[in-house]
Amino acid sequence: MQRILIIAGIVLLGLLVLPAIIQPPPTLSASPQVATMAASLVASVKAYLSEYGERPPSEHVELIRTLRGENPKGVVFFECEPEALNAKGELLDPWGTPFRITFTPESPVPRMHSAGKDGKFDPEIAMMFGDDFRTGPPSR
Repeated sequence: MQRILIIAGIVLLGLLVLPAIIQPPPTLSASPQVATMAASLVASVKAYLSEYGERPPSEHVELIRTLRGENPKGVVFFECEPEALNAKGELLDPWGTPFRITFTPESPVPRMHSAGKDGKFDPEIAMMFGDDFRTGPPSR
């Protein structure tokens, strides 16, 4: 009888403690608009690569300007509404925060990271979790 009570106590303790320790994985709630913008920018960089045989400039503002037609041939690779850019010319996510756009030596296309609705960049985010969004593998 004492053994049964001990086992029941352990099971009850497990039922109370486990939910606090094990949390379900975060839900995918990044805006589809963010994913569309990221895909469009990546496709634009690929088109630029095809046209010029090299990557466009990697600095955010210069990248957007180049893809929007400020390049030697005047080709427009990327189109967006004026309100999608801030006064500096940075591409904004739907919540008004500039995307972080980075290039790595091993990839010809950029990684894009949106801070999401809370406006805070989470460095541990690898893809779409919570309200952050990042293309490509996590930065090291």
